[in-house]
Amino acid sequence: MYIAIVKAESNRATKFQDYATEAECQAHVDRVKPKFPAAFVHNNSAKTPLRDLWVDGETVTVVPVVDYVPTDEDRIDSAFPQTDIARVVFGAFFEVANRLQVLEGKQPITKPQLRAWLKSKLP
Repeated sequence: MYIAIVKAESNRATKFQDYATEAECQAHVDRVKPKFPAAFVHNNSAKTPLRDLWVDGETVTVVPVVDYVPTDEDRIDSAFPQTDIARVVFGAFFEVANRLQVLEGKQPITKPQLRAWLKSKLP
């Protein structure tokens, strides 16, 4: 696996794209070089998580991020992977559910509470 690292800020890749082959990755880098001159190809055959890659120019070092604390969103997404469409639908449903809670004078609910309720109601 190869990563086209197009942009990095604070030594972390902020704009990137994964590719199966080096040729595809290099072609992408070549296309974006006029707009992103610092773009380069990184061989990520070890499949290191992007958050553990420290980018310094075109040098990439693996630095495990040990202080990473997953957010509620990260935990929800890892427990219940969703497509982009499902995520948008869930977000809209979450907003409507909370507006109804407020209209009824009740406390707003959290996304994990809504997900647990949905799981109990759906087959």
